[in-house]
Amino acid sequence: KMLRMLTGAPGRLAYLAPCHGGSHLPVSSSGVLQQRGLWVGSRRENFGVGRAGVLGFGLAGRVAARKYSTHEEGLAKQLMSIPEVTDAQKLFDSGKFQMAQLALTRAVEIAESSRMPELMVLTAESLAHVYQVMGDFPKEQSERTRCCDILEEQLKSRDNNGESWPQEAYFRTLVQSCLSDITMGSFDETKTAEALEVCERLGRAEGVQLCGLIETLGTWATEGESDISLVAECEATCAAKLGNTHTMSVQASLLHGMALQKLGHDDKALAILTAAAEATSSFSKLESVGTKIEILQRLVELSLKKKDGEAAKRHASEALKAAEAVNSNEMIAACVHTLARVSIAQGDFVVGEGLLRSCLGRMQVPKGASPSVWELSLMQEATETYAGLLDQLIFNNNSRKAEGDMAREKLAAVEAACPVTAEGAKRLRKAGLGHWYRRYLQPHVPLLLQDME
Repeated sequence: KMLRMLTGAPGRLAYLAPCHGGSHLPVSSSGVLQQRGLWVGSRRENFGVGRAGVLGFGLAGRVAARKYSTHEEGLAKQLMSIPEVTDAQKLFDSGKFQMAQLALTRAVEIAESSRMPELMVLTAESLAHVYQVMGDFPKEQSERTRCCDILEEQLKSRDNNGESWPQEAYFRTLVQSCLSDITMGSFDETKTAEALEVCERLGRAEGVQLCGLIETLGTWATEGESDISLVAECEATCAAKLGNTHTMSVQASLLHGMALQKLGHDDKALAILTAAAEATSSFSKLESVGTKIEILQRLVELSLKKKDGEAAKRHASEALKAAEAVNSNEMIAACVHTLARVSIAQGDFVVGEGLLRSCLGRMQVPKGASPSVWELSLMQEATETYAGLLDQLIFNNNSRKAEGDMAREKLAAVEAACPVTAEGAKRLRKAGLGHWYRRYLQPHVPLLLQDME
């Protein structure tokens, strides 16, 4: 009977951890991870690269590194001769974010003493990225603003006759600054206007659409307008300029569906998001799959609201399959959590508990490391679901609420050790915008945090 209950999702057996009073079942997964029993292995075994890249930001530097100019790479190699910079890279890659932040703060001071704007920007953008991963969004916003000011001053002080690096760096910095502002609940449309001018000078057609999407997101998220015609127009423009299956077009559809969902137009949101999910059938890169999973998870929410358990299970299973395909530990954990919620909604409490245990097992932070804001956000959600389930369960006529309280205490201990990250995670969850706009809209790993070998 248990096997029949579990056959609804490919590879689902691999994520069922033993429940109270149970034992490991020696069943292997049909997914990409062949586990010993049902418990997950270590993080490094699961994704094979440094955890800061995949878990801390969602994109490993060596997996989806942004192309940089030869000029920037030369400057970066100069900076790599500074011990603080090389230390920061290693610390960041091993998940020791606070120590990486301290090393980069010192590197910024050294770069400032050189009075070379390029070095100042490279170190400051790396520090901003570390603050983002730590969930210290106010400090991230401050560093992003500093980068914008440095580059704006540099552009004003030279002719820029054919030299594209300052403009490219300025565009990149303006985009990241806008996204940081949105996370902090504010939006300055003059930044997107400036970014638009820069990318038009550089002849970047996709950059123009990116500016439009960010401006739409910022306006909708901060002004809370009930009129979503601006969001619908943005979706239509991206589709017309880039095609329906372009990642940015799908992200515009995701935003449209979110806006409809927020207004309670569930049927329209379901139609928009279903079409968006169909457009992601060929997505295979980590950043595009991240968007696909976010769409599918919102479809799960809508399906559960409509009491359509089969549709919810189908969307959750598809999301897990996509996460397995890119072998992202954090994505898999998030999808396992979603599957658990579907099982609980259908009354399969034993299955739900096993999946939740597996999800939380994947989120264990290695000794000496810290969780990223994305990880801690997921830990908070999964712990709430797990503890809430245990509060309602009874085993041998005894309430299991004490076990739920223990799970809450474990989370509280992690939050106490990383208070800034915990606060950042709560900010993200309260905003309700998801992670996609920070992690997958304009994926960017600073050059100094990439593997330069």
